[in-house]
Amino acid sequence: MWHETRFEMVQLLKSLFRLDEDQFNRAETYKLAKKENEYEMNETNLPEDYYELEAHILFDDAFNKKGNVNDFVETFASVINESASAVHGEAFELEKPFIFPTVYGGQVIYRMPGGNLMFIHLKDKSKIRHKKRWSQVMYMYYLLGYRLTTEISHKIIKEDEQNSTGEVSESLDDFDIKLKAKAENTFLLALDGDVDFNPGSVRLLIDRMRKDERVGAACGRIHPVGSGPIVWYQKFEYAVAHWLQKATEHVLGCVLCSPGCFSLFRGSALMDNNVMKKYTLLPSEASHHLMYDQGEDRWLCTLLLQQGYRVDYSAGADAFTYAPEGFNEYFNQRKRWGPSTLANIMSLLQDSKNTVKTNSNISWLYIFYQASLMAATLIGPATILMMIAGAFVAVFGVELITSYIASLVPAVLYFIICVTCSTKIQLIFAQILSGLYVIIMMVVLVGVIITAVTESPYHPSVVFLVGIVAIFVFAALCHPREWSNIIFGFLYFILVPCGFLILIIYSLCNLNDVSWGTRESATPNAKARQKKGVLSKILNPFQKLRESLSISRNSEKDAYINLLKSMTHVMEQSKMTRKRTSSEGDLKEVIVNTDIKREHKDAENSKGRIKTHKMVKEVKSKKGSGPGWIAKCGFPGTYTEMKEQEANFWKTFVEKYLKPLNPLEKDEDKEKK
Repeated sequence: MWHETRFEMVQLLKSLFRLDEDQFNRAETYKLAKKENEYEMNETNLPEDYYELEAHILFDDAFNKKGNVNDFVETFASVINESASAVHGEAFELEKPFIFPTVYGGQVIYRMPGGNLMFIHLKDKSKIRHKKRWSQVMYMYYLLGYRLTTEISHKIIKEDEQNSTGEVSESLDDFDIKLKAKAENTFLLALDGDVDFNPGSVRLLIDRMRKDERVGAACGRIHPVGSGPIVWYQKFEYAVAHWLQKATEHVLGCVLCSPGCFSLFRGSALMDNNVMKKYTLLPSEASHHLMYDQGEDRWLCTLLLQQGYRVDYSAGADAFTYAPEGFNEYFNQRKRWGPSTLANIMSLLQDSKNTVKTNSNISWLYIFYQASLMAATLIGPATILMMIAGAFVAVFGVELITSYIASLVPAVLYFIICVTCSTKIQLIFAQILSGLYVIIMMVVLVGVIITAVTESPYHPSVVFLVGIVAIFVFAALCHPREWSNIIFGFLYFILVPCGFLILIIYSLCNLNDVSWGTRESATPNAKARQKKGVLSKILNPFQKLRESLSISRNSEKDAYINLLKSMTHVMEQSKMTRKRTSSEGDLKEVIVNTDIKREHKDAENSKGRIKTHKMVKEVKSKKGSGPGWIAKCGFPGTYTEMKEQEANFWKTFVEKYLKPLNPLEKDEDKEKK
């Protein structure tokens, strides 16, 4: 999480609480349904649809200059109970959490209503590297490199103590076998801080993993949320990208990018030394900055593909994320995405011989397909200029050379502006030129119509445009639940020069700018998106028409709710209540052993009981208030100390991999190390 608004935080928490409820309902349903048959659920006797859950929220740059948590953390703390209440339909208050000061900042542990744990990691950028890639490195090494291995180790030690037999070498072999099996069935669901999803979507991603053990990652269908012409443009853009490009990649070979906003990764795939280890590398070349930090999710998928893993796409796994509503925010986001995409595809093409040899899902046909797409992207600006020049000739009857000059002048002028002026001036002129090109694209449309009437309906330009429209319409009809996105196709058409000419010039001229570009607001309650302008009012009929024609997704949600009701019907026999206002002592019953071992645990309180398998952790209440930020953090918890073993892990890990980089450091050897 980084600079999400209050509403976005609530959306994410509601999604996590729904997943928590789903996990609890499945566990209780199976246990109660098998009770008559003396069914006992353990690690060797689990139903297929049962899973264990743990949530980890990583707050980037969580502290201010005074050493206290910032407004975003305080806002997040204030909406936790609100989100739980919204999911469960009644007033709800979670148990008080435990708060740990850590080497990287702080850690807060909540128990969610279903008994699953939610860890909130507060990162201090003066103590640990910030930005998304380093947060991913952080949770990969913590969950897979520490938690998973520690759990298996203690389980084997416990078995040896009970059996009082076996040699050390046998235990080590047993450790490798159990760790591999556990890692293959451990999945990390990567989310952005504003994503809204249902448990059913997660189940679809898990099904992709269960179908083939070589699937290292799986992604779903991302739906942009918001209002205004910029979002409408993205709705069509996302729809076409998923209908055509993602589906084609999935069939011909593998998906190249499993987006970080909603993707599932297999633990064993990430633990591959050539994946996790390489993911911690510092950039040493110009292209590395684009690949490693500007497009980290695509680079992670590139590493998986090069190791022989498959990346799948599940069209039914829906997730909703808030898209940029302002022109500047959209341009700055795509300034980061565009070059990183080209850099990663170039890396894959350069290593195509080894990739085809290693990965059975990638053929030379697939490599040719990706190379063709890249070539089309590179000649895209020239194609746009030629199309505009042709329209000038058809509509205004000017000479061909004159039309070429007229089409080139705005692009050359904007290139000079991007090279010589500040970012603010560049974005202002980008908006002006985008408006100008909207008018020009209307001229292009008129030119195509004139060509079809006066010359021939089979003219190449006419056939090309009609063919593109036919492909989009056919794809929309194949997706009846989403077909209304085709309405925004006209908006996409008139803004083609904006996305494929102006944006490319802006991106290439600002390669040196490695800022994130989005969510730059100073407070979570500030209006991070631009207000709707005149263009929004003019194009508002598009939105109203889409809403009137679109098929509601509420039917899917209603079906899911009915499934939960049928599952909870069995649970009513246990007289379990969802509403709890228990004390911190109840959480201690769940957080039992820091060495991470899996137990059957009954955690009782005054309102009801929960029986679930837990990943648990022992804490000891610490006298005193702890560091100053704890009293002001907004979490109504108890100051505690982390056990020495885990504290040592974080200390060693941060020192080796995540120690903040000094921007003034000139020692290249030290940086590479």
